[in-house]
Amino acid sequence: MKTKIYIKLTYLSKNNKKEIDSIFSSYEFNGIIYGSEFCDNYTFQLEEFDRKKELFYNTPIFITSRNSDQIYQNIVLLNQISKKFRVIIHDFGLLQELKLKGMIDLVILGRFFFNRQFSFNKHLLNMLIGEGIKSIEIDAKNFGKIRVIKQNNFETFYQLFHSKIVTFARSCYLRTITGKDCTPKSRLCEKMNEIKLKNPYICLDVGGHHLFLGFNQNFNKFLEYQQYCDNVILEFPKKRADIDQFLKILNILQ
Repeated sequence: MKTKIYIKLTYLSKNNKKEIDSIFSSYEFNGIIYGSEFCDNYTFQLEEFDRKKELFYNTPIFITSRNSDQIYQNIVLLNQISKKFRVIIHDFGLLQELKLKGMIDLVILGRFFFNRQFSFNKHLLNMLIGEGIKSIEIDAKNFGKIRVIKQNNFETFYQLFHSKIVTFARSCYLRTITGKDCTPKSRLCEKMNEIKLKNPYICLDVGGHHLFLGFNQNFNKFLEYQQYCDNVILEFPKKRADIDQFLKILNILQ
C-alpha cells in the first residue's frame, strides 16, 4: 500500500500563499494539517482549500482554561466542515474529553504527547489500546519504536520533514520581547522571523511559542522502515532553502 502524504501548513502566510497554491495544483497528496502544536494563532481560512482533501486539526501542546473551550469548539466545527476529519492531540485531558464525547475515533495521538509525558513501553501501548487509540504520530525522536507500534496494530503518522525544535514555552517569545499583542490575522512572527545569536552563523527561527533551528529530514531512515510508515507528514517551511528541500522530498515521494 502506498504511503499517504499530508502537508502541514503551520507557516502559511500572505508571503508564501502562491507557492502553496502551486503545490496544491502540481502535486498529489492526501490531506492538509491545520493548526500548530505551539501557537493558537497559526490558522488560515479553510474556504481557500480543497474540501475533497482530508483535514486534520493539530491542537496546541498547552491547553488551559484560557483556550480549552475554543479548541473543543474548533474540533466540533471542523468535524462538521469535513467528512474526512481527524484531530491530532498532545494533551491527556483533551484525550479524555473526546473519549467522553464519543469522538475517540477521530484522534491521532500527537508526537508531543510522548515527548512530554511518557516513553514508549508495553504498559503505555496497552493503556492506549484500552483508551481506544488507533493512530499515533511520531518523529525522529521516537522513530526507533515504529516497528513495535505497528506490531500492536496502530496506524502510524511519521513527521518526515519538520522544524528542528530548540525549545518551547507556554507564552509567545515575541509577545514577551515586544510587549505587543498577537492575533491570527496579525501574527508577530510574520514580521520578525529570527533571533540572532552571538555566533554570526546561527539564527534561531521564531514560531510563536517555540524557537527552532531550520528543518530536519530523516529520509534514509524512512526508506529503511517504510513498510511500517502508513502516513508521512511534511511541514511546509518559511525559507526558500527549506522550501527547496521540502519540494525535493515531495517529488521523490510522488
